[in-house]
Amino acid sequence: MSSIEKLKEVGLTDEEISDMIGKNPAIKDMDDKDMSEKLRFLMMLGCNDRIMEGILTGNPMFLTRSMDEINALTDRLRQIGIVDLFSAFDADPNLLSKEVIEVDDFLYRKMYEGSSVEEIADLIREGLIDDPNV
Repeated sequence: MSSIEKLKEVGLTDEEISDMIGKNPAIKDMDDKDMSEKLRFLMMLGCNDRIMEGILTGNPMFLTRSMDEINALTDRLRQIGIVDLFSAFDADPNLLSKEVIEVDDFLYRKMYEGSSVEEIADLIREGLIDDPNV
């Protein structure tokens, strides 16, 4: 089964897949193993098909990130208390494209401003890491 067929299996339409490829052309060249690995990762987090569709269409760049980068990010998010990763990624699919240093920059900036780690984790969970008003 091709990587594109795997996206259809999750419930994505041809139009959604075409839009994703328009944003990240490397998707069409992904091998089956890489695509399966990314989809399995989302399933292991507890994502259902609806959440997976939202994450994939909202951030097709996630599919071509390395699993080392993704695992480093998820490890860091767990360290600051975000254990319900699927809801954080559902609220902000672009969070899956963040580098650990970007999360740390946000964390340290908010701590400097007086926020607790728990409050900062809530902001990240709510998808507000990129909100300039936060």
